[in-house]
Amino acid sequence: MSVSDSSPSLSLSKRDRWLMGITTIVLCQAFVGGMSVCYAAEAKNLQNASPTAEALYQEGLARRQNQDYKFAAEKFSEAIARGKKTADTYTYLGEMLIQLERHGEACATLSEAIRLEPENVRAYGFRAIALEQLGKREEAIQDYSAALVKAPNELTVSLLEARGNTYWAIDMLDKAAEDFEAIIVHDPKDPRGYLLRGKLLGAKGKFREAIDDLSSALERDATRKLPLFYRGYGYGCLKEYDKALRDYTALIQAAPDKAIVYVYRAWIHSRLENYRLA
Repeated sequence: MSVSDSSPSLSLSKRDRWLMGITTIVLCQAFVGGMSVCYAAEAKNLQNASPTAEALYQEGLARRQNQDYKFAAEKFSEAIARGKKTADTYTYLGEMLIQLERHGEACATLSEAIRLEPENVRAYGFRAIALEQLGKREEAIQDYSAALVKAPNELTVSLLEARGNTYWAIDMLDKAAEDFEAIIVHDPKDPRGYLLRGKLLGAKGKFREAIDDLSSALERDATRKLPLFYRGYGYGCLKEYDKALRDYTALIQAAPDKAIVYVYRAWIHSRLENYRLA
């Protein structure tokens, strides 16, 4: 017996074909629906796997510690976008933007930190740095002053130094001197006040007084190199060339890679008529 299309075991009636079509549609719909459920579950899992704002903030801190400023800035920005809109987050982001030389953005970011926490000393200090880089030194001085009013004891010297240097940059030398002297009063053991005041006195041509202050800085911290450099210059200007030569030679031994020191020692050698050595 030949097998033909009319064989009841192989042929499909219209009813069978209709039922099969319905079944196929139902199966397709079930498959698509199942896929939708799977996709929804996967999306939910991905969302749950995304880092939280706090995790992003902590990663930003770790990157900051490793001096990976660009990545740290990205993490602090993401943390803010995910809801961690705290003064600390904005302050750290502002600090990173300064490191990346994006000073305009830093100012705006740090202003938000100050709005959220008006007592935020670090935000004032960093905004002052950004303002200085933008050439807005008078505004920077205002921020340093605001920070000093609120500053904890351990930040006072750094803020006085920064404000004093800014006064110096705009030729307000008396104001700069007041800040440097305030450092000495605040902590007589800190060599920074003596170094800064000594540099300023030298700039005013008061070399003997400058040498006294620079010697005081060295007495408090013999590892410092800058006092030797400026004291050597002071001795040179006073024509005490042997003392100047001593300071520059000691400095070269401590930091042999500083080319500028060789230039100044050559100047002293020329004054001593040691032309070959110069």
